Amino acid sequence: MLYGSASSPMKRLYEKGTRNLIAISKSQVPDALRDILASGNKSKDIIIAVVEAIASTALYAHLADRYASMGVMKDLVRIFTDHADFRSYAVQHRNGRYLELG
Repeated sequence: MLYGSASSPMKRLYEKGTRNLIAISKSQVPDALRDILASGNKSKDIIIAVVEAIASTALYAHLADRYASMGVMKDLVRIFTDHADFRSYAVQHRNGRYLELG
């Protein structure tokens, strides 16, 4: 019951997606996001945008499975462990400093 009861909106989103998530799952967008993430790009703007895009689209089961089969998880773990703060601009401010990639 990870996403609630059978009639919960979150479970419907996870199982059936939306027309936009379905379109994304049939496109090359997940591959492009994976390629950008795996490229080792050091731009904090790009990394944050890609991580947020993956997080938002992985709410749909087909995309989550696709990301998992492409090895995106290892790249996300690398980012999370290599950088002090990988969160969005809205929450990343910490001790007066922002994300520093190096």
